[in-house]
Amino acid sequence: MDPYPSSGPALAAMTDPNPTFVSDSNIDRLIDPELRAEIGNPVPVTFAATVVYLPLLLAGLLASLFWTKTIPGSFVSPAAAAVEIAAGAGVALFLVAATYALERCLKPFELLAREFRAILGHLSRRQIVWIAMLSGAAEELVFRGTLQPWMGGLIGPTAALIVTSLVFGLLHFVPDRVFLPWTIFATAVGFICGGLFSVFGSVIPPTITHTLLNAINLELIVNRDRWGRRDASPGAG
Repeated sequence: MDPYPSSGPALAAMTDPNPTFVSDSNIDRLIDPELRAEIGNPVPVTFAATVVYLPLLLAGLLASLFWTKTIPGSFVSPAAAAVEIAAGAGVALFLVAATYALERCLKPFELLAREFRAILGHLSRRQIVWIAMLSGAAEELVFRGTLQPWMGGLIGPTAALIVTSLVFGLLHFVPDRVFLPWTIFATAVGFICGGLFSVFGSVIPPTITHTLLNAINLELIVNRDRWGRRDASPGAG
């Protein structure tokens, strides 16, 4: 894996000591010019996340309620729910620590964090929480609440875990090698969240894991200076 992209937005972020926003021409072409004129340029991240994830959340919620019936699922006592929440939170904190270590130790992950920082720009805490909750809940209800149990009835739980996790990772693929670590990490997270669902038989642990992971990592990426993170300038080693 080549950690040094030869072109594209990552190169711009590497050569500009103070990157603010890196546009992706492939993404830009998908956005209607009239819509862009109305909502601004670049498209606000919160707006884009809402447009993508809100319908996904509603679809996953309806499917989980009326099709796979993973919501509410079997009766869960308050004590069992507390254990599930604690398990999801513990796994999320482990994954946050892992991403923090990877960014500091491996150049591809440092470049990836720099790229996301340039793309996301400034986000308030309220925006971070909204994006994290929306994306985490939507993806978990679709993948762990709907697809994994449905496929488990067709091909067995182990095969369903593998297939849904790989599909989850592929949906985080971006045709730019600077984002390859994101795809790999998302695939690993898919297996972990799928494993949590298999162990507990509930969407609560994977949803807690996914939402907390997104929220904390977004905060650390966007507001790295507030948390004493090292400067991600081109000369940083």
